[in-house]
Order: sequence, then structure tokens, then C-alpha cells
Amino acid sequence: MSETMSQAEFSRLHSVSRKTVTSWKSKGLLVIDEAGKVVVAASNKVLADNGLGVTPALPRVTESAPEDSSTELTDAELAALEVYSKGNAPLVFVEAKRVKENYLALLRQLEYETKAGRLVDKEAVAALHAKRWAGERKAFEDWPSRVTPPLAAKFGIDPVALRVALEEEMNKHLTARVEDRKSVV
Repeated sequence: MSETMSQAEFSRLHSVSRKTVTSWKSKGLLVIDEAGKVVVAASNKVLADNGLGVTPALPRVTESAPEDSSTELTDAELAALEVYSKGNAPLVFVEAKRVKENYLALLRQLEYETKAGRLVDKEAVAALHAKRWAGERKAFEDWPSRVTPPLAAKFGIDPVALRVALEEEMNKHLTARVEDRKSVV
């Protein structure tokens, strides 16, 4: 049968006041037997799952421990020790709840900032920029064809030769701009 004790003894075990133990009992965090005593192991588990009470420490393992020691760890204790030693210990309920609430608050802040117009979608901005750049590039590529006839007439130059020269220079310029942009990104 499981070990039982009075609420006063249980409060001393956990170094808390009797009022705290009474509060745990009213919240349903203590397992009470028919005699009104606290079932220690079951109550400790419920408290630990809720981030309350004293969590018993894991047994210490030393490399010099003899192999025939009577304090060998069970498979469950070894698995727990491995998880804790790697720093990947699962969170107790209260810590997990705090982390969850913090992340929910951050999500709400992102939603607010987006609705307020202070945050924009990265992909939408990139698509808009690409569309705008494509339009600008097209306008620059078409520019030599638009300005060649009036310039050729003004300076008395062969229009075909002028257009070819302007297109070559514009292509060099645009290609250099693309290369400059790639080196920045």
C-alpha cells in the first residue's frame, strides 16, 4: 500500500504552510485516501505535473560507481537522466504554460503590428519590387527606340547606327546594375 501522511506532515515534507496544502487539496491537486490522509507518491506526481511542490532530485551518477552497486538506475531513470543532462528537460506545467502565454502574446503583437500597417508581408514586398523593377527595365530598354528618331534628325546622324549604339550602352548599364545588386544581396 502507498505511504500516507497527514496534511501537516505533507506540508513539512514540501516545506510549505498548511494553508498551501489546504489550497492544493481544494484545487484537487492532492490524492486523499478514505481515511483522509494524503497519498504521498500520487500527490507528489500530481503536484510535479502542475509545477508545484518539491520535485525529487535525480540520483547522481558518477563514473567511478561500482557496477555491482545496489543503487543502479532503472531504464526510466537512465532515460530521464539522459534528457536532463542534454538540457532538453521537458517543462513542468507552469513553465510550459508561461512559455505558451509568452508566444501567444508575441503572435498577438505581430497581428496588431500588421493590422496597424507597421509590418508588411516580405513576399508581397519582394513581388511588388520585382514587378516594379521589370517595368523600369522595360522602359529603359524601350528608351533608345523612342529617342533615336528625334536625336538622329537633330544631329544629322544615321538613325539605325544611333539606335544600335544607344541600345548597346543601355544594355551594358542595365547588366552592370543587376550585377551590382547581386553583389549587395
